[in-house]
Amino acid sequence: MDKKFLTASIFLSLFVSFFLIDIPQAKALTAAEISIQISQLQAQITELQKQIDKTQLFQAAGFNIISPNGGEKWEIGSTHDITWYYATSSARIAKIKLELYRVGSLTVAQTIVFSAKNSGTYPWKIPTTLSPSVDYKIKITAISKSAVTDVSNQTFEIYFKPAAFTIVSPNGGEKLEMGLTYDITWNSTGSVPTTNVKLELYRGDNFVNLIAKSIKNKGVYSWRIPSNLIATAGYKIKITDIFRPAATDMSNNSFEISYPSISEKLKTIENQLSSLLEEIKKLPK
Repeated sequence: MDKKFLTASIFLSLFVSFFLIDIPQAKALTAAEISIQISQLQAQITELQKQIDKTQLFQAAGFNIISPNGGEKWEIGSTHDITWYYATSSARIAKIKLELYRVGSLTVAQTIVFSAKNSGTYPWKIPTTLSPSVDYKIKITAISKSAVTDVSNQTFEIYFKPAAFTIVSPNGGEKLEMGLTYDITWNSTGSVPTTNVKLELYRGDNFVNLIAKSIKNKGVYSWRIPSNLIATAGYKIKITDIFRPAATDMSNNSFEISYPSISEKLKTIENQLSSLLEEIKKLPK
């Protein structure tokens, strides 16, 4: 029942009981007596209003998931706010638990957070380990009162956007020298911001060398070219998603790896000599 309507009904009932049941007696009341009865009436209304508030407080105790509540499409690897409404009495609940459910399997796909503040919002980064599906729901539960809970009204979708890599450098035409360090750079799109990648060196279609077995997908990797490679053209870099090997890319065109120049050789010899001299200085005299 509407709170204002209920209050008005109570006021009207009390007014009738005081003034309309015995009209002749009401007319005989003095102004002072009427004032007293009005004060008593107001006191009763106040007390009844407190009881109404208390009743509604307990009736309203609970949560209501706002988002995701059905129909949303959230990408794996992206971050979204899980939001909920909590009634006045639920504000006394300090901690809540959030879970991800699969309606099809009727099981908990993931405990999003075991204990979080009952603030009405929680930022959730969707793990890359989740399976894409259209039958997910969020469940919220009070830590102190497991009976106080709510679940998304309808299902929402968690989807995987196909990953894509693009080698930026070396991507064809470069001339790189053995023994020197160069940056391998690439761009990535799709649901791969936190994945790991593998980097390989190819000559034509033939595998030559493993550059990096598993590194963070940061878009850049410093590569010191080994001195035992064959000096020739035809080299390419290949990048592959560790967790989803179908996501891969290779240099568009080949690049060349050559022996170090004379100046670089001299620099290397100078560095070696410098290191030897430092070691000689450390020897006891």
